[in-house]
Amino acid sequence: MRKYFLGGLLKLASSRFGQRSSIQSLMMNQLSPALFLDTVNSYQRTAAIKAAIELDLFTAIGEGHQTSQALALRCGATERGMRILADYLVVIGFLRKKRDRYSLTVDSAMLLDRRSPGYLADSIEFFLSPMLTDGFRDVTAVVRKGGTLLPEAGTIAPDHHVWVKFARAMAPMTAVPAKKMARLVDKRPAQKLKVLDLAASHGMYGIEIARRNKRAEVLLELEPILCRKFNQNREISHLHLVDDSCFGTIKLPKVQNRNLSIAGSAAVKKNRKSALARGRATE
Repeated sequence: MRKYFLGGLLKLASSRFGQRSSIQSLMMNQLSPALFLDTVNSYQRTAAIKAAIELDLFTAIGEGHQTSQALALRCGATERGMRILADYLVVIGFLRKKRDRYSLTVDSAMLLDRRSPGYLADSIEFFLSPMLTDGFRDVTAVVRKGGTLLPEAGTIAPDHHVWVKFARAMAPMTAVPAKKMARLVDKRPAQKLKVLDLAASHGMYGIEIARRNKRAEVLLELEPILCRKFNQNREISHLHLVDDSCFGTIKLPKVQNRNLSIAGSAAVKKNRKSALARGRATE
């Protein structure tokens, strides 16, 4: 395709300028439509990976269903449809194929097999949610307007429910970076430490410091809707609250210490400076 594309451009240039130039020679060596074609066709990749996740294709292969026939039976699809989808995933790098058998790449096994501790494929619930994708339906109009076409300021509206999906989607993705950040910030876990985690969302960075250091005072800034969701996870006790929108004891998964505070945005905005001033703090 590139050969014919460049040939057509060369003929057009020759007809306009009468002869081949050094610019035309440069075009023959370096000009490529690949970036343009990859970009305008990228919706195909998105649709394919979404379908594979919804069909649980990667988990099925990890379980040992490696032929298109076995995958079709396991995923509730036709053999032809499953073969075409799986072959495309081979082409774009998510799967491997040898003869008629499919296997997972290292990345796909870790990130897309539901049985893996690093599984993050359910994050498409946020990344491909209509609240995000609808904002890109008419970017031309958005540029002309200078702002979103979505009602009520779109996802930046106060206390928008989409950020609950965001927190759920990002928590698995940030688990490893959060552990590394905790080790970087808190090199001596026995020390007293004050941490203010602003716009904490999933809260993983502050949570990991709290897990690592029982003497750390950790303050998470959360939107009220996220604060209420945290309040529903009653899996730990003795956590101090500073936001009026949260009542009772907030419990977060697997955080076994008494020094993790959950704060809503309204309360933290009033107390940010004093929280940072009461000793050693990390923002």
